[in-house]
Amino acid sequence: MAVALGPRVLVAAMAALLLAPVAAAQARFFSAAPDVPLPAGGVETAAAVTVGTSEGQAIISFATVPQSEEAVLAFYEAALPELGWTPARPGAPDTVVYVRGREQLSLTVRAGPDGGVVLRVLLSASRASSALD
Repeated sequence: MAVALGPRVLVAAMAALLLAPVAAAQARFFSAAPDVPLPAGGVETAAAVTVGTSEGQAIISFATVPQSEEAVLAFYEAALPELGWTPARPGAPDTVVYVRGREQLSLTVRAGPDGGVVLRVLLSASRASSALD
C-alpha cells in the first residue's frame, strides 16, 4: 500500500538528507580524543596530556565552553550514546561517567571565570583495548 506524502514533507525530508553531511562535517572533536565531541563554541585550552601505565592509557584534555553547565551536560547526554557510550555510575556532583567496552570517559564541568564552563575530559582504556593506541 502506497502512502502519499505532501510536498512539504518531501521537501523537509530532502533537506534533512542534504544537510546531514554538513552537520556531521561541522561536528568538532577533541584533538587527542577524536571520538569525544566538543560542544558548540568549545575551545581546547591546552595540549592534552597522555599517561601510559602497564595497565593502560589515559588522556586528559581541557576546554572552555561558552554555555551553562546544564547545557554542556545535556549535550553529552544526547551525543555520547550515538557514539556507543553508555552512562555509568554517577560521579561527583559536577562529573558524569560513561563507558564503552574497556574505555571509561569522565567529564567534569565547572563554572568558568568568564560565565561559561571549564570542561575536563578524562578518557582511559585498559591495555586490552586499542582505542587509544
